Amino acid sequence: MILSAGTSVIASLLLALLTAAAPGGYELRLRDADGEVLCSLQAKSASVEAILNDIAERTSRSVTGLEGHGVLESVSVLLEERPLNQAITTVLGCAGLRARITSDSIEVLSDLGQRATADELDDQTEVSYLRALKSYPDDAGRARAEFTLAEIQERRGNDAAALAHYESVARDSADDALAPDALLAAGTILERMGDWHEATRPFSALANMPDFHPHQPKARLEIARCMTYTGDARQALFMLEALEQAFPAKSSKERQARLYVRARALNGTDQHGAALRALESAEAMGADPQENAPALELRAEALEHFGRPAEAARAWLSFSEHARSSDRDRALVNAARLSLDAHDWIAVLMIEKLARCSGAEGDIAASARAARQSLGLEASDAGGSSPETDLLRAEELFNERLFRQATQACEALYRTRELFDESLFTRLVLLYARALDADRGVDSAIGVLRAAVRSLNEVESRKAVYVLAGELYESHELFDEAIAAYGGTL
Repeated sequence: MILSAGTSVIASLLLALLTAAAPGGYELRLRDADGEVLCSLQAKSASVEAILNDIAERTSRSVTGLEGHGVLESVSVLLEERPLNQAITTVLGCAGLRARITSDSIEVLSDLGQRATADELDDQTEVSYLRALKSYPDDAGRARAEFTLAEIQERRGNDAAALAHYESVARDSADDALAPDALLAAGTILERMGDWHEATRPFSALANMPDFHPHQPKARLEIARCMTYTGDARQALFMLEALEQAFPAKSSKERQARLYVRARALNGTDQHGAALRALESAEAMGADPQENAPALELRAEALEHFGRPAEAARAWLSFSEHARSSDRDRALVNAARLSLDAHDWIAVLMIEKLARCSGAEGDIAASARAARQSLGLEASDAGGSSPETDLLRAEELFNERLFRQATQACEALYRTRELFDESLFTRLVLLYARALDADRGVDSAIGVLRAAVRSLNEVESRKAVYVLAGELYESHELFDEAIAAYGGTL
């Protein structure tokens, strides 16, 4: 056979295989390239066992698992300068086998059949895509590989790893058709992780893409949702209005999702009646399991505002059953203080038992102590602590920048304020507002200051409340509101 000058490299290698390797023989070459072992192999009807044992011996590895597969078919393989792991996978793949390769071993495994589990298929897919990405980092299929790896990690519940893959698609394959899906998925994971500030980043990138994409209305809705959690409830309402003008809801599911976010934004701007109405309208459209916990939280906050502490406490308890672990303790603290407010002393003690299971009983100690006092179960100074001691602990939490824990501690103390003199109560109110501003936003903080200032008699105490309100407004660049607060109006 005569080769022309234009014969391909592959054809040349095939010729070399036919002429250099006799039937049953093989030629194996290994070389180190910047720390990576590259393999060249010419094999014609060669023994898999012989090739694999040869590779193992030259790379100081052991081979296991071969004995369980009987007599293997011979293989014909042509590889040129391939990464070692890829070469081993190819040789075994020709015989219908797989490999698990480490730095000191090669484990031979059966290929997956029709009875393979979803986890096994995910494992094999993951390995294949990771090898492909390592060998061909600039291939056009990179985005699909990264996206699939993200989906696998999500199914495993590994949000951090999934987020890294989605962000890789959005960053390195911005022009790929999968980039909008990756941005939406990344933002959703960050929401699930409770990182509301960071979640706005991928949503904003998606919403501001130059060409319209069907995900963009959803991205704007999620930006509004994030705002309600970061203390920008007013801005969230503006965002919702603009969204409705630009992209009217096309389905009942879409309208329901917007109503839930609107209810939260209304609650955050002290429009509790409107929030309850929006919530009821959303729930009338049918159950949405994803919104169950947030809806219970909204209902609890609104019921508390309308002076229905017993119902609000029950809503917080229901929320605690569905909430993430990071929110469960807060829910129990709120349920305890509202049960105390409703004079349901037994409920407070039952909630204390629930909190003890998660190690949060310290956060409701003040409520539990007050309940025991009311039931005559302990003296007023029992328990080894005092209101001032509990307040000092809350201040320590705030100074350590543990804002959520400080808020929870203040919530419990606030509902036992009859134990405080005016000086101590003022100190509590100022701390409570600062913690709320850091944890939930300025609107929640102002709500506490507005309610507290009416019960203060001392001029200096009232002045301290107005000054703090002005400072909080000013820090959020709400300058008109700040001027009014400095002037004594809330």
